[in-house]
Amino acid sequence: MKVLLVELLGLIYVANCAYAAPVLSNASLASKPKDAGQPPAAAAPSTIGGFPAQYFYHGDNPAKRAPIDQLIGKPAPAILVTPPHGKTAPVMKDKIVVLDLWTTWCPHCIEAIPENKKLISKYADKNVVFISVCTDQGQEKLPKIIKDNGIDYPVYKDFNNKMQKPWRTMFFPMIDIIDAKGIVRATGVGPQAMSYIIDALLKEPAGAPQ
Repeated sequence: MKVLLVELLGLIYVANCAYAAPVLSNASLASKPKDAGQPPAAAAPSTIGGFPAQYFYHGDNPAKRAPIDQLIGKPAPAILVTPPHGKTAPVMKDKIVVLDLWTTWCPHCIEAIPENKKLISKYADKNVVFISVCTDQGQEKLPKIIKDNGIDYPVYKDFNNKMQKPWRTMFFPMIDIIDAKGIVRATGVGPQAMSYIIDALLKEPAGAPQ
């Protein structure tokens, strides 16, 4: 098994033996109602990291999102993955990175696969890289999932779930977007909103193809 440690700034590899759609609505992403007697929730933000709150899972619930929102505006945590057979991690330095943390037992993750395919095709000639990472649980089903859903992009494996803690994974799919400077710009993005955020970042000087 090969363990690959990738730091977005510096692109350090450590190897040792052998990843106009409709905007998501707050109603579709609403969390479960609070129990009676709980204090009222804080007012829902209109934006998260400068993007409309409806682009995000639980965008209307800042308390629920607080742990992952703390990553926004900070250097991205390292990405620790096991690459597919015969594959290496794509070059991420100076690129916009879409990180998709998912698992085989999550129906919403499977439903997001067509959006992933469209996104990869749309930005194939842009300064964008898509990294799909399957978490440790359910990896034995990955070959069948790939075959049944016609996944034609590399799917990396989270090595012993080393990524879930630093990326503060709260739900699946957990889609995070990192800008070309290696800064986390969006966390917990809804699959249908990925392109809106990517388009905005591509318009920034650092995100433009070089």
